[in-house]
Order: sequence, then C-alpha cells, then structure tokens
Amino acid sequence: MPPEGQGFQGTILYLYPPSNNVIVNLSKLYRDAAFRDAMEKNKANIMGFYDGAGHYGDSQSEVVLEIDAVSPEDVYSLGGWSSSLEELVSQAAHLVYGRPGTQIERDDLLLKASQAGVNVGPAWLNMNATRRVLARTKPVAAALAEMKRCQEASKL
Repeated sequence: MPPEGQGFQGTILYLYPPSNNVIVNLSKLYRDAAFRDAMEKNKANIMGFYDGAGHYGDSQSEVVLEIDAVSPEDVYSLGGWSSSLEELVSQAAHLVYGRPGTQIERDDLLLKASQAGVNVGPAWLNMNATRRVLARTKPVAAALAEMKRCQEASKL
C-alpha cells in the first residue's frame, strides 16, 4: 500500500521468471469463460472491482509472481501519482525565487506550466526517467537494506 495520501504506486518489471514462480497469469485467466462469468456474478461483492478488474479488464496483461528479489536492471518503469499542480507550482516557486512565490508569481508559473502541457496525476516514467530515479534512490535503498538486516539480526 502507498503512504497515506500519496495514491497508488507501481513498478513494471522486465524479466523472464521460471514457470513455477508464476502464481497467476491474468491474461490466461481472463480467457477462461467460467472465471469471467463468476467475476460478473460476484462483482458487487469484490472490493475495489470498479477501480480494478471492472475498469481495466484484461487490458493490463499482468502476471503475479513469487520472486525473492529484483535488481534495478529488472525495472522497466516506475509509476505513481504526481503532486497536484498547485504543489508543483509551490515547489517551482521555491526553486525559481528561493522563497514562496507571491500570488502573481505563482499565477505566472501556473500559466507557464499549463502552456508547457504539464500533466499531473497518474503516470508511468519513461526508461531514462526510471533510470534517474533508481540511481537517485540507490543510496537510500542501501541504507534501508542495512536497517532491515539489523532488525532481522536483533530478532535472533
């Protein structure tokens, strides 16, 4: 689950797992008429149905895997929700002016963002942006891995 208030986040992996690591292949499952019928009959009782299967159906070609670890090279794309346009404009004002912008300055930045076609909300990063994020988070990931190792060692 994502941190409170941050929306859903995701990762698209690019790997070829051994077949015994596949828990469910949703593409194959959606081709099964009995599955589709059961889902249709029970959709009112499926939590999140309209935001998930009811919205996307079999368009995502997802596979649920059981794997021990992934490497940064396995990550094809990272996705999630951006900040709101207002939050992004506030951040831009701090970068541009070194302080919170005045309302006029913020309105100007907002206009420039709109003219530049800035989109907010859910998005997947392209490969170059994904690589930049992974490189930037590598030191943090290493520190978290060490913390986890220490926590697990203290349980022994």
